[in-house]
Amino acid sequence: MSWFVLCAARKYAQTTPINALPVKRMLGLRAMRERRMVLNSSNTLAKRFINKQVILYSVIVTPILVILHELIHYSFFTVIGLKAYLVSFSFTGIIGFDYTFPSIKNALLYYNTNHVSFSLAALAGPLFTYLISAICLLLYKKYNNALFWACSFNPLSVRTVAIIIMIPQVFLSGKPIDEAVFSYFTNIPLLFVVIISLLTSIVLIIIAIKILSKQNRIPYIISSFFFGTISWQIIEIIVNKLG
Repeated sequence: MSWFVLCAARKYAQTTPINALPVKRMLGLRAMRERRMVLNSSNTLAKRFINKQVILYSVIVTPILVILHELIHYSFFTVIGLKAYLVSFSFTGIIGFDYTFPSIKNALLYYNTNHVSFSLAALAGPLFTYLISAICLLLYKKYNNALFWACSFNPLSVRTVAIIIMIPQVFLSGKPIDEAVFSYFTNIPLLFVVIISLLTSIVLIIIAIKILSKQNRIPYIISSFFFGTISWQIIEIIVNKLG
């Protein structure tokens, strides 16, 4: 008997117009539908601006690629005879010397290290970043995996913004970023070196954006740059405080 009652109730619910239902139940159904519409619109809006998968990958890979960049410097400094150490999570220095041009010159004399060798060691970090980015772009094009895109775009975007922010310090106060060190010890004009480095980075960024479908461009860029940068800065602060 109960089975027949249940079936009849289901049929009644399916066929009865909402206006014919009791007022309380009708209001409850409308409220549920409105909540679903709000949730669906919120999810749709979120998907237009962020991508959860790209956020996850960016949070993980950005700090890893930053420290790998510094470890490349550390390795090359060691190979050419310098005693290097990680001053911070994203900066490599020479033991016993400040990282200013006069102090670096004294360090090279002290360790009997060739100027050209040191300039190439300074350039090794940016070259590593550009090489990794290019390789990851090729891998993304082949496998269409967001991890490879994040590995390509994150270091490029972070480094490009950092260089642009530091350009006044580089030209006005002689801040020794990698490009400036390479220029100083090879006598190649600083403006030329900075322009070549920035152009390389910008071209790779444009390729990384163009390779995406149009609907993925905004959520991928926002998710990658902002969350990757935040992750890197948080880990930088934590590691530096612990160190």
